[in-house]
Amino acid sequence: MTECMGGPDAYRAQIVRRPFPGEPSELVADLTVVAATWERKLNEISKASVTVPANPDCCDQLSLLANAFSTLMYELHIYRDPDGLVWAGRLLEVSQDPSLSSDVSTAELSAEGLLGWANSRVFAAPMPFVLGGPGQPSWVSTELTTIWVDWWEYLMSKDNPDIGVTVAPIGVTGSRSVTLSEAKLGWVVLKDLIDAGVWVTEYGRNLLVGDLTQIVPRLGTITEEWFSDPPETRITSDTQATLVYTTGGAGVLGSFGGAEPSSGLLLEATINDTTATDVASANARSQTEVELRGQALAFVEGTNGISPSAPINIQQLIPGARANIDLTARCIQVLEDMVLTEVSVSYSPSNDSTESLETVSVTFEPYGQEAEVI
Repeated sequence: MTECMGGPDAYRAQIVRRPFPGEPSELVADLTVVAATWERKLNEISKASVTVPANPDCCDQLSLLANAFSTLMYELHIYRDPDGLVWAGRLLEVSQDPSLSSDVSTAELSAEGLLGWANSRVFAAPMPFVLGGPGQPSWVSTELTTIWVDWWEYLMSKDNPDIGVTVAPIGVTGSRSVTLSEAKLGWVVLKDLIDAGVWVTEYGRNLLVGDLTQIVPRLGTITEEWFSDPPETRITSDTQATLVYTTGGAGVLGSFGGAEPSSGLLLEATINDTTATDVASANARSQTEVELRGQALAFVEGTNGISPSAPINIQQLIPGARANIDLTARCIQVLEDMVLTEVSVSYSPSNDSTESLETVSVTFEPYGQEAEVI
């Protein structure tokens, strides 16, 4: 891997037949990439697309994908050389622009991250009920990451795509349940736990789940010199709260917080989380919200393009990573511990086709109560 952001020597893509139980994956196509966009996101399903040549050398491969029973039989893997695999997900579409002539020279492959499998899996009766095992429809006073992973493994066990999972507990216990009298989409259920503090991000063919600060390395101190263009800074108390009430399921009401000790200022807010079915769960959900909203929030906005000379490798830009953001050479100054929530990458040839251009943009948002506004 390179020791700074730099620029890619080349992009390439592979189409891989996704693993099935008892059947290993296999390489279907190795494609040249002439343009690409891809992203890494915190607590969301990522997207990617690549433009590849549609010439006689690869038309047979593209036809195989387009005429398959389902494009979801395949995965799109994107490589940024010399850094290796930077994105992997399930293939959604193979398309060409119908406005172009029949000898169109390119085709586009579109895909979504592997978390997207939760959008093709459903919690529905009948479900196996094994105490403490996959598919258990309710948990009582259990570490929330245990519930998330257990339910994910149940959803994937129906047709296992063999996705790796790395877990770090968040130290929050609570009860959760899935109502078996109605079908619920897997992603909807898992997203409720994400909102309660079980963070998740895709990284290659792996999911990182839970307290990401324990499994994602810090990025150090990021200054203005890291950005191609100066980012905008903004301080707001629009969503600030020092006391949060959570209305849960079955008439449960929980709360956490109070007046800010030094100023005495009280800012109350309410949230709704129907998956919190006891007071302990609702209190924990309120605590998570207060930790996120207890201070006035500082945002680093604008294009946030990372400079090619920034002393960081693209493989270190993993959503959930924390960094000290030092933007103090301005009127609205920010010195704050923040969390990387999104990486967005765009790659395409330059106008004269002699140089490849890549833009790497990042989004940082406030993390907990570590903010310091100067």
